[in-house]
Amino acid sequence: MKVCTDACLFGAYVAAKTTTSGHLLDIGTGTGLLALMLAQNTEAHIDAIELDAEAAGQAIENVAASPWNDRIFVINRSIQDYYKNTERKYNLIISNPPFYENSLKSPEEARNTAIHADALPLSDLVDAISSLLDKSGTVALLLPPYESSLAKVLLEAKGLYLNELVTIKDQPQERVIREITFYSFYNLQTVTTEITIKTSEGAYSPAFTDLLKDYYLYL
Repeated sequence: MKVCTDACLFGAYVAAKTTTSGHLLDIGTGTGLLALMLAQNTEAHIDAIELDAEAAGQAIENVAASPWNDRIFVINRSIQDYYKNTERKYNLIISNPPFYENSLKSPEEARNTAIHADALPLSDLVDAISSLLDKSGTVALLLPPYESSLAKVLLEAKGLYLNELVTIKDQPQERVIREITFYSFYNLQTVTTEITIKTSEGAYSPAFTDLLKDYYLYL
């Protein structure tokens, strides 16, 4: 599975803000990227849920080869089944969920699972989050703007409030392509910021470079 630049940015941004040493959950871990980035920056116990067996196998291999293999646990299971059968609560939940609904699909089944919401509709994701999140915990999501707005409505219905919004653009003159959002059960004033991945000239921006320098070899 390919690793996307926006997912790397998401992982780095959340990891930079995370100091908890409690229990973290990565929903839809894929190759294990986000779980590994969080492990690099915290002392937390991290559960990484992945439905697709092939992706889960790759995540297990990546975790086993890392220095943090004693703190990351890959679970090959649907989040819908998992949250209904556990009493564990998480201090932080992070997810870069599949987001395309009712759209044209690829012949590649693994790619469909990764990017289409058939196996994990937003409503199911929000149900899982509201059940698994500790009352003092935080959830961080990465979604395109429209899907992010849908998630906001669903999360607010569960008593979760938007605490921070980070809009992401590829370049300053272009439209917003993704949103990083942070929610909790605390009704705080929403902080809004913007990050551009590249400058107008096409080089990585200082903000992007600063966030990713500990994870990219050649920044």
